[in-house]
Amino acid sequence: MLASDLREWIALVAPDLVPDGQGGMREQLPMIPPIADTPANVELNSGDEVFDSDQKQSLYRYTVTIRYQDGITSALRIYWRGQWLEVLAVVNVGARDAWLEISAQRNNAGLQ
Repeated sequence: MLASDLREWIALVAPDLVPDGQGGMREQLPMIPPIADTPANVELNSGDEVFDSDQKQSLYRYTVTIRYQDGITSALRIYWRGQWLEVLAVVNVGARDAWLEISAQRNNAGLQ
């Protein structure tokens, strides 16, 4: 991977935990779209239809490659081209602290 391959811009966002009104907590993403400030290479790996919540839903899986940054975990969400991606796994490529490969997925219109 070369730096010139990072042709997309993404935002890495930590969702807020807010009360759900029943004594628990739920994740809430920002209402205002975040500023995409991280260069990335985004590749669509697969698209599929799954049966969930009594309906068919589209499921898309992506590989997002960025330069190494500390603190990137699966607790974050990715905002890319107006869509929210859920982070599934983060891999430090070759354990060299040069690149991170992030496995992510999106359901339907990007709503999680």
